Amino acid sequence: MKGARLHMLAVTAVTLVCLLLAGRLFPNGRPGRTTEIDTGFVHDRQQTQELERQLLINVNEADFEQMQNISGVGPVLAQAILDYREQHGPFESLEQLKQVSGIGDAKLEQMRPYCFVE
Repeated sequence: MKGARLHMLAVTAVTLVCLLLAGRLFPNGRPGRTTEIDTGFVHDRQQTQELERQLLINVNEADFEQMQNISGVGPVLAQAILDYREQHGPFESLEQLKQVSGIGDAKLEQMRPYCFVE
């Protein structure tokens, strides 16, 4: 009986030590790399919009190289957009891009997620 209690005490002590070590080694409850993510900015709409603007291309400010980062825009279309902008002034909306030769409804929809007008 005394040996069984001693054995149970030893097993309990080893289990506690293992749990303490596991909590230190795997703070998120599972093995692997832990990453802390600050999601505070996601809830702040103004900062989210600013982040989106930094990732998108403003067609009224983009140069030849930047214009080609818009999906579906190669060198010829980039130059056509720049030429139109130079002749007619800044775009007032993305819809106005359809006035550029080579941009129709389908092309504009391909481009839309990657650019904006400001």
